[in-house]
Amino acid sequence: MFRLTLRQTEGFLASLKQSLALDPQGPGVRGELGTLEAFADNLAAARVAFAQAIEHRPDDYVALTGLGLVELKSGNTDEAVDRLLAAS
Repeated sequence: MFRLTLRQTEGFLASLKQSLALDPQGPGVRGELGTLEAFADNLAAARVAFAQAIEHRPDDYVALTGLGLVELKSGNTDEAVDRLLAAS
């Protein structure tokens, strides 16, 4: 099973944030940022990153699925189902 260490996660997060600083409209970067934030159990930050990704590209499968899983993990079942269905 693949697991990220805290140091790896922090390094990846820093790299993605640098990418966003250089190109705020960078395709897919916000979704990947949300994924790493979710892996690091930073659910509020993950939710923001996924929501921003969806704002820029409403059909972003990674962001919709990720946000659905974050909502599920947060206990927001109805919102989770809505996001997951939108991703399908």
